[in-house]
Amino acid sequence: MKKNLNIPPSIQGGEVENSKHIFLIDSDQKRSHIQTHFLESRGFQIRTSPTLDEVFPDLIKVRNPCLLIIENKEFDPDRIDMIRKKNINLGIVLLIDNTNPEYSMRFLEKNLADHILISSNLSGILAAAKSTFQKMELIRKNNLYLKTINKLDALEKKHARETLELEEIYGSTLENLMTALDIRDVETFGHSRTV
Repeated sequence: MKKNLNIPPSIQGGEVENSKHIFLIDSDQKRSHIQTHFLESRGFQIRTSPTLDEVFPDLIKVRNPCLLIIENKEFDPDRIDMIRKKNINLGIVLLIDNTNPEYSMRFLEKNLADHILISSNLSGILAAAKSTFQKMELIRKNNLYLKTINKLDALEKKHARETLELEEIYGSTLENLMTALDIRDVETFGHSRTV
């Protein structure tokens, strides 16, 4: 079952939307159909493909948060690393079979996958998808807070400079007034400076 391979406009770029897009790469059409139906019934928008080659260019272009669920056979560490570097808003779930889980652990250690799951574990896939999107939302909020803090910091520095300028102007104004008073009244010359 192959879905439309065009990138939905909502994940091409721009503002983050509430929709949760998942790229599902699995050569087993029956399993892919089950996973797609399961995830779509829980509000996710799924784009399926039997190979990474078909969606590779799109995964590099996508700017909004999305999730790549990929089976072990299609997992190419070099290409995944390239996608990871180009698309920081991408979560990756690696689906494995029971035969060699230790082999896949190195992908977690190298930060090439966020989760490693057995491909038949639908509840695990759902939990991984939810936690990945929650993590991305927290990262987005943290980035917004960081921008706000940086703006406030710049504003505080600007106000501090303006305050210093006002203090200097105030001080020179007082000195000029004292000098004017001293010049005006010769008998009390210097008294205003003493005061």
